[in-house]
Amino acid sequence: MDSFPLIFMSFFAMTNPIGNLPIFIGLTAGRPTKEVRRIGLVTTFSVLVICVISMTLGEWVLKAFGISLPAFRTAGGLIIALIGLRMLLFTPEDPGRGVRDNSEKRSTSVGVVPLAIPIMAGPGLISTVVLHSHGDLASPEQFMVVGAAVLALTIVVGLILFGAPWVAKLLGDDGMVVLTKVMGLFLTAMGIQFVFIGLKNAFMASG
Repeated sequence: MDSFPLIFMSFFAMTNPIGNLPIFIGLTAGRPTKEVRRIGLVTTFSVLVICVISMTLGEWVLKAFGISLPAFRTAGGLIIALIGLRMLLFTPEDPGRGVRDNSEKRSTSVGVVPLAIPIMAGPGLISTVVLHSHGDLASPEQFMVVGAAVLALTIVVGLILFGAPWVAKLLGDDGMVVLTKVMGLFLTAMGIQFVFIGLKNAFMASG
């Protein structure tokens, strides 16, 4: 049975909340602190839900819809690339930016897509959770260890995202604009890379 530290670190590496914190800050630039933290809670809860679904249903969900991991990765890459382009082309002051509006429901939806899925809880994390939960070494004890690792991951992600407003305040308005543009470029490149990897894996599987 895999140990708790090993499973937790594999989940943490796939989620990469520290590395994705600048992306979170860039996507929530210009919002009130209360709203940013609400989006952080939505993102954290979404990551938890995705992990639990992957634990309990895992690969059967994708198979039920006829979706392969390469196709899932490709679709996620397209979403990330589109979000990155929006961050590059629009500034927080643009009224027609389309990234956010005054609707509370719409304003927190960014916490689900693209922050939770596919950025933090993408194909990498899903496949890792499935592997530990449904692999050859799967057992009730293993399932409990995976569940504890998912819970610990959720707490850590929540704490990191909770501190995002302090980082944004430290950067200031000009720093946030620069960070948003830079993260938009990285998101676009990341999305295209996901598409390339997804298509490559699909061709390899079919060939």
